[in-house]
Amino acid sequence: MPGPRELQRVTTGVPGLDTVLAGGLFEAGVYIIQGAPGAGKTILASQICFHQAAQLRRTVYYTLLAEAHDRPDGLPPAPALLRPGAIPERVSYVSGFQILEAQGLPGVVRNLGELLAAERPPSW
Repeated sequence: MPGPRELQRVTTGVPGLDTVLAGGLFEAGVYIIQGAPGAGKTILASQICFHQAAQLRRTVYYTLLAEAHDRPDGLPPAPALLRPGAIPERVSYVSGFQILEAQGLPGVVRNLGELLAAERPPSW
């Protein structure tokens, strides 16, 4: 019987953060970024997503807030984050706000599961 699989890490692309995280985030993990308005949550999450897109990986940015991510000015303004062609081929921005309002947390969990199953490449 095989032993437990070692969890792989992926880099965030954020200087110093990978050091604090002992090499980066766990591959295929789900992470919640929480903080006050203006603290930089969207910029941090987008930087991680675009860094992974540059590494030819798929990412999903899932928000429960009523934010608009369907237009270019909804993205962080820093040019280093913007990689032409990465959206929607490698970075997906999804809002679960309406699902949260209509179905509560169980609906969000179900939606996340369906979304990740649809986005998951065969190698996962």
